[in-house]
Amino acid sequence: MEGMPTAQLQKMREKLRENDIALLVSKRRVMKIALEKAKTEKKGVEEIEKYLLGMPALIFSKKDSFKLYKLLKTSKTEASAKPGQIAPRDIEIKAGPTNFMPGPIISELAAVGLKAGVEAGKVAIKENKIICREGEKISQKISDMLTKLNIKPMEIGLNLVASFENGTIFKKDVLDIDEKKFMENLIKSASESFNLSVEIGYLTKENIELVVRNVFYSCKGLAEESKFLADVVVEDMLSNAERSAKSIVKSAGLEISKTEQKLIKEEDAILKEEKKLERTGKDEVSKAVKEIEEKALEKERIDDERKITTEEKIAKMVNAQKKHATGEDKKESAEYLVNEAKD
Repeated sequence: MEGMPTAQLQKMREKLRENDIALLVSKRRVMKIALEKAKTEKKGVEEIEKYLLGMPALIFSKKDSFKLYKLLKTSKTEASAKPGQIAPRDIEIKAGPTNFMPGPIISELAAVGLKAGVEAGKVAIKENKIICREGEKISQKISDMLTKLNIKPMEIGLNLVASFENGTIFKKDVLDIDEKKFMENLIKSASESFNLSVEIGYLTKENIELVVRNVFYSCKGLAEESKFLADVVVEDMLSNAERSAKSIVKSAGLEISKTEQKLIKEEDAILKEEKKLERTGKDEVSKAVKEIEEKALEKERIDDERKITTEEKIAKMVNAQKKHATGEDKKESAEYLVNEAKD
């Protein structure tokens, strides 16, 4: 409690009482005797003696050490530094502009180790500088400069040095937790653990959906690569095959007749209908089968038309050859040759 004003101490006592916390102030020698006697019931409590520095006080509370430290820390207020006080932490002056006009202030800044210059008509500090380290005494020059820069490095409040709880002593550096950073580290650890469990295939209720999804897409990719027909890849494989066929036809300069194009489309339609049958109910099966049979008959009819067209071409060719060879036009001979050509 060294350097703590009486008015602030009284307010602190009131706040502690509101939180069922007792503050005991006594001579250091008396505290040491009490700790020595208490060790018979509280093993290890005598180790607190080494932390009785400056103007110590003892706090008794049923709160856990971390909550107690946070309560005391948040109740502190800022204060200007006085000559002779001990710096509670490194006191750093940041680079940047000030409100000072050029003049003797530049020499005063240099006296405490700060590099300064003039920018836009005002004095500016050129670089960051720690002018007093934690645990060092604050000099008169540093105190005056901090006041001019309106920097208040001191804190008025109780400084929890150490805590004894269930046989364990927690020091200040352990109790002083940056909650924001702690949560960030916790979230990062959870994320990395989740990613690791997915990578090694360790199943949990949190990652099962993602693991199954990854396995599904891996299997699908393997089926596509190995040309293994499965219901989830057949559409993609047919589409790829169709694109490849069109590419080959185009690159080879081949032409497909309209009739053949029609047949290909009908065959594609039949394949699609067959796939559709897998998803339709039994009531739709007979109807779909009938449609497929009708399309198959239509295909046969088109094939017959193409066959008749071919026969006519052959007959004309034979007649032409007959006339050219003999100059005669006998019907019997022509029919004979046509029949031969058909065979």
